[in-house]
Amino acid sequence: MFLRLMLKSAERKHGEEQPHIPLKIFNLKLRLPFVHYAWEIQEMIQSAAIFVTAIAAIAFIQDNFYVSFAVALGITIFHDMMYCLHQLFGDIPLCGWITPSIPLTVAYLQSFDYIGDRMDAMIAVGFSVAFIFLFLGITGIGQKMVSFVPDCMKGGILIGAGIAAVAGTHGFSMAATTTGLRGIPVSWIAGVGASLFILFARGFKQMKASGNYKFANMLGKAGFIPALVVGAVAGVIAGEISWANLEPIEGGFFVNPFPAWGWTLANFSMIGRGFPAFSFIISAIPIAIMGYVIAYGDIILAQKTIEEAQKARPDEKLDHDVNRSHIIVGFRNLMQSIFNPMITLSGPLWAGPQIAVTERYKSSQAMHSLIGGTGTFNIVKLICLLIAPLVMLVQPLMPLSMALTMMIAGFACFYMGLGLTKTDQERGIAGLMGVAIFTMGAAWGLAIGIVITIIVNVLGYKKEDGAQ
Repeated sequence: MFLRLMLKSAERKHGEEQPHIPLKIFNLKLRLPFVHYAWEIQEMIQSAAIFVTAIAAIAFIQDNFYVSFAVALGITIFHDMMYCLHQLFGDIPLCGWITPSIPLTVAYLQSFDYIGDRMDAMIAVGFSVAFIFLFLGITGIGQKMVSFVPDCMKGGILIGAGIAAVAGTHGFSMAATTTGLRGIPVSWIAGVGASLFILFARGFKQMKASGNYKFANMLGKAGFIPALVVGAVAGVIAGEISWANLEPIEGGFFVNPFPAWGWTLANFSMIGRGFPAFSFIISAIPIAIMGYVIAYGDIILAQKTIEEAQKARPDEKLDHDVNRSHIIVGFRNLMQSIFNPMITLSGPLWAGPQIAVTERYKSSQAMHSLIGGTGTFNIVKLICLLIAPLVMLVQPLMPLSMALTMMIAGFACFYMGLGLTKTDQERGIAGLMGVAIFTMGAAWGLAIGIVITIIVNVLGYKKEDGAQ
């Protein structure tokens, strides 16, 4: 069966690591597609089907900075180019956004009325996140840093992000007239309902576990794409979503990002605007800290999925270096803050596709190498963003895609945040901190969370008493 394309140089002996060129710094290992790993056909097809998720990023950029579609698409293309650095330099996981932090970043940006200030604030957030990842990756103290944050405060950060996600213009906000539940009610209800069922419903998980519903497993591996299709069909029927405008971007079959990059470089980058004022850096630090705390959970999840893959496939040695992941993620955020700031930030894992690719790798020898699967996926996703008719085909789905992104993130933030808490005191702290983050901003939210944690969980408490 025609499953892959690769040169003889990409072959490996049983139990050895996939071929590479060692770079002798930070355990980086240069790998090129075809030359050092196989081009996996199934991952190519899967990525082409799921690239539509990128349109939510385009919509977030336009929604907050009022730039043209071409500029927002150009920033997204640059962002996806940075994804490919992971497999290029030896990191295995499929990376993505720091999704739960998006509502917090959006709320922070909305506190600035002047678009120029928002741009400076976004550059400051990206630079601060980059600094944290690079510093902790180079020093190797990332795990100690996150372990120091109490679970109740981690839960509060997630709950605050969840409230911001569902209460915004793409959720339950009554102020929205063209987006969210009030603006596109039919497609919103159909899409959000389908996404919650496919991703979280007990009944759907039971259907997958039974093995009697093959379609359930297929839908589960596709993430929220089936739900987007359901919402889109409902929206078209209800007249909420128009048919696609297939007029080519920049007048050609392929998108030319260079004009957009030129504008962004001059107007919306550290190159064009200069290094942000100290006040922006200070105000961005709480957002950056929260983003890192959230992202570290993805780093741990990536490590666990690769460990499970290693047990299932001893024929390939999988080298997953947490410090290397930190460094590459930090470098991606740094490059974006300098050249093309990205509102979603650059994170260490895209959990859904990573699990889907890993499960296929574990199930048989059909996938030659795990890094081949993830590398192929990232490259094809970037190529799809460059094909103008494909991008224009999905452009009308941007408001619905943003709604699904926010509601899924909100649901996940709530159950993860509450799941981190173990006592009534911790749940109360997390709830108060979450509301403070949403209503007062990240800096005040962090400060209030620290104070409440000290008052409720520390003052007068002696661990040996065993009191709750």
